[in-house]
Amino acid sequence: MKKKNWFVPSHNEMIAYSACLHVILVYFIFNSEAWQWAICLLVYYIKMVVGTVTVHRLITHRSFQAPKWFEYLGTLIAIPGTTLPMLYWVAIHRAHHRHSDTKDDPHSPAVYGYLAVQFRLTPATPKLSYAPEIVKSKFHMHMYYNHWLYTILVGVAVYMIDPYAVVYAYLVPSLLLQHASSLTNSLTHSPSGYRNFDTRDQSSNNLLVGYLTGGEGWHNNHHAAAADPQFGKKWWEFDPGYRLIQLVRTDKDR
Repeated sequence: MKKKNWFVPSHNEMIAYSACLHVILVYFIFNSEAWQWAICLLVYYIKMVVGTVTVHRLITHRSFQAPKWFEYLGTLIAIPGTTLPMLYWVAIHRAHHRHSDTKDDPHSPAVYGYLAVQFRLTPATPKLSYAPEIVKSKFHMHMYYNHWLYTILVGVAVYMIDPYAVVYAYLVPSLLLQHASSLTNSLTHSPSGYRNFDTRDQSSNNLLVGYLTGGEGWHNNHHAAAADPQFGKKWWEFDPGYRLIQLVRTDKDR
């Protein structure tokens, strides 16, 4: 019997951790000050824009080229404190694009329901064949095998600055990031938005999700051209993630 690596999260552990984060969020709502919320939202938006640009547009879709330091830094900003290691994120999302809104879509609201997708309760098991380069990456596999360790280490580092900052500057922003990211799997695959492109799936653009996620909510645009790093197409489709890409990308001729 293969010995369990205790730093690699299981599906049940990720669900239990997410439940704990929701309890912490409720506590924070009733035991917080305005300045703590301001820091919380600032950290959330940094994690959202920098982290999601790295995990989604750079690593999952390779829609632009960037220095390795940015890929590693973005991973360290995005992954610790969350419920999904990079390996799972990439494999599941690529499967989603290949099988969007079908029974093989690992987080389709049409299959599992909106609440299950939003709270990441779907029984999706990532197929590692969808992320071969991640499996070959020493850095990303190191992060995968030590997911809980890095989550703890970052928490300890924040605790040394301010014990309560673990709540308002680490755990709660991580939970907000989880829910904002999940909105692009639930709400933007519903009739609640609008469509610029006639794609084969039910993807839609959603104003609320677009602004909450730094441009990730222009999901129909993204499904129409997954390799395009610019998600916002209309003037009102605010896309700070793409502005960041313009600053760091090395393939400037594209």
